[in-house]
Amino acid sequence: MNTQNTGLFPKTILILLIVFLSLHQKSSAQEGAYWMGLSFQNPAAISTPSDWIYGSFSHLAYDFGDFGKESYNLFTASFDYKISQKAGTIGLDFYHTKLGLETADLVKVNYAYDFNVFDAAILSFGISGGTTFYKNALSEYVSLDPNDPLFENPLDEHYKTFNGNMGVFIYSERLSAGLSVTVQEQISGEDNLSIDIPAVFTGVFSYKIVDAQNFAFIPNLMVDYSDKDYVFMPGIFAEYKKTFWAGYQNFDFEDFHSLMLGVDFKQKFRLGYSYSFNDFLKSKILNTHEFVLGYRLNAKS
Repeated sequence: MNTQNTGLFPKTILILLIVFLSLHQKSSAQEGAYWMGLSFQNPAAISTPSDWIYGSFSHLAYDFGDFGKESYNLFTASFDYKISQKAGTIGLDFYHTKLGLETADLVKVNYAYDFNVFDAAILSFGISGGTTFYKNALSEYVSLDPNDPLFENPLDEHYKTFNGNMGVFIYSERLSAGLSVTVQEQISGEDNLSIDIPAVFTGVFSYKIVDAQNFAFIPNLMVDYSDKDYVFMPGIFAEYKKTFWAGYQNFDFEDFHSLMLGVDFKQKFRLGYSYSFNDFLKSKILNTHEFVLGYRLNAKS
């Protein structure tokens, strides 16, 4: 990124993280591959029948127009494990990303308690809390004009934010739905640095309209509401023999799309890939590639 535009920091990484993490939740459920990573927004989603541990590597490329192109990598990991029916389910979320001289890390603990309802459904309530650690090294920038007497090296910036979530989630073989709220609040940082991130309310819904022995077809929808603005993300998901799966997601009915495909080996190991874009196989605006590896902790042999 061009060095004269230091004013883009730290807003750059915040904006990209918000956009990319929003996309990430759709691209790869604890039980359904189209919602893997939903626990970052709704901790109640960890109370699905299967306990998972998974990790993903994502590469994002963004075109800033006059400021040039930029790319960064995002590493995420998550797991959930049901201790017992009485004790509930615990989980952990983590991500790490680096964009130029900026770095951000999140560590978050989730807890959910569930009930069996309607004989074949699970109703769960969840809460989570964690911290995002942000820092940059702006002092390493150098002036484009080494003879500029007015140039002063910018100062490095550091801050931490509290990340909290509360949610409710219902899961059944045919229908899944959830509602949650995500908040972030700056808890430390420079005196002249104030980060204000509005709360985000997230609703999800999916219904398996085709449930044959070897094939399932599941439309799904996620809606985010924040600061008087709605974002709709509809999608479709198909699964063959509970082994091969593929899906499509659209971002707010606009020209930004996400394609995903993967395989669950013996219902135990998950391998997935997602490609998100606004212009297929072209580097304009925003492109992301995500690779997912998952392991089901309580898989039957």
